[in-house]
Amino acid sequence: MGSQGVTQAVVVTNSTSAPIRPNQTLEQMALFTEAGVAINLPAKGSDVLLTGYSAQTAGALSATDTVNKALAKLEARIAELESA
Repeated sequence: MGSQGVTQAVVVTNSTSAPIRPNQTLEQMALFTEAGVAINLPAKGSDVLLTGYSAQTAGALSATDTVNKALAKLEARIAELESA
């Protein structure tokens, strides 16, 4: 899924709907695809899965590394140190 910007958002309650006001706080939000299918996001960071993770070769961490890539580099470095 690609990155998309939100150009309009509407608050929907049981009986009304209204555009979101600037600086309005939302306690709950649901996201949908253009086809109307609900997008399920993790409730908290500890629920994020490491999909696509694979072992890498050891290397210096970079500010542009993804979390998966950084973990893979660290895992490889630990394995190198354990086998030394």
